[in-house]
Amino acid sequence: MTIKEIIEKWYAENKEIIEEMRNYKADNYKLGYADGMETALDTLKMYLDLYSD
Repeated sequence: MTIKEIIEKWYAENKEIIEEMRNYKADNYKLGYADGMETALDTLKMYLDLYSD
């Protein structure tokens, strides 16, 4: 398994966690945390796609 595959798997798992955070008794803190986490994940994915060989 390449580092790209590992990160993509981790990305997908964390996207699921974000959705769970938003859907289960979400308050402003959880929604804000989920938004920040999603932004970080999407940025990492963008760089991975941009600079992968």
